[in-house]
Amino acid sequence: MKTVRADFNARTSDNRVRIDTPLSKRAIAEVSVGPGTWVWLQDDDVRAPARLENEQVALVVWRLLEDVATDGTGSEARSRALDRVRRAFSASVPGGESQRLEAARFLGLVEKVIEPGRADYLRSRLAQQLGERELAVAFAEEAVRAAPAYSGFVQQWLNTRIDLDPTNGLEAARRQHDAFGRKDWRIAFCLARALGQAARGSHSTELHREILAVAKDALTTAGPTAAVRAGLHVSRGFAFMHLGQRSEAIDEFTAAIDANPEQPEPHAARGLETYPAPGAVEDLRRAIELGHLTYWPFYYLAHYYMSIGAWADANANATRALQLEPPRRVRANLLEWVGICQVEQGDSLTEATRQLKEAQALAPELTRIADNLKLIRARLMSETVAREPLSIERDANYAFEDLAA
Repeated sequence: MKTVRADFNARTSDNRVRIDTPLSKRAIAEVSVGPGTWVWLQDDDVRAPARLENEQVALVVWRLLEDVATDGTGSEARSRALDRVRRAFSASVPGGESQRLEAARFLGLVEKVIEPGRADYLRSRLAQQLGERELAVAFAEEAVRAAPAYSGFVQQWLNTRIDLDPTNGLEAARRQHDAFGRKDWRIAFCLARALGQAARGSHSTELHREILAVAKDALTTAGPTAAVRAGLHVSRGFAFMHLGQRSEAIDEFTAAIDANPEQPEPHAARGLETYPAPGAVEDLRRAIELGHLTYWPFYYLAHYYMSIGAWADANANATRALQLEPPRRVRANLLEWVGICQVEQGDSLTEATRQLKEAQALAPELTRIADNLKLIRARLMSETVAREPLSIERDANYAFEDLAA
């Protein structure tokens, strides 16, 4: 065996290649190239090894895949193996359009050695990644037409429908959930996603109760991965939260963390729900460490640092939250906090005034912002004015409905 590094032509005497993939230490791909080609991956989730760039891994996998595809027709076992190589490639592609277009070109070669519908499924995935939503739906429909009983193809079709038209996608997901006897976790997960989008910003108790039931259906069936189980628990947690069942919501977020501790969303959700209780700040920090990229954790951490007078940390978190497109009232709060931090750190009062004026324009109903603006303007007029303290919103949950949206 020889470990492939950047040498795409590396082969051993028996024409076998080994690719180590340490994100999952057990994940090793072994490929024999030539007559009777076969492929085996021990893990579905195979990603780039530390010593190779993602793009290099993608090229290695595609070279091997091209060899397989040009070798002729294949057995069912080889078809499954090819699909798993394709998953490895999907996890390795860094996101560049040129790599995805290259993938589309190779699908023409691969099509003759994989089961009906698989190539259209993969084309749908590529179209989805390229932002071609209507094309993604069309390819997914072809895949479902070839194998209507395979929920993996139906899941892709539903996801593309939900992306293109959330309302019609929701109805399609409901119909498929019934068609599969409410026993397929993939379909239930799609329906939970569509319901979550419909319930966002809604006060409909019916939608939130439906989320609870559908997510429970998925959790009680065999097959969901750890990441999916965590996502379903988070969906149930938010549904409970909207229904005013706080204890049940926290339990669901905790169950999500137990299911997949490396998933950032459950940490962010539990931190949001339990703030400012002990442990909430650590949950929010952990969510950010794991790559959570919504304004929630940054917003709450900014509030926390403001409350203890840690102005530099507050400013950094508020500034990051502003970059993540928060809703109107939350944005107004954050702009005000940035201005206050600038005042407290001795920065430009003129710039602080600008921040608060923008905040006031966004949320004129928040009289506190107007009061703080008057204090800053007074300081601008005279350095002898007493330093009357600026005030902040003491309850970070005041804009909960905006946050939940």
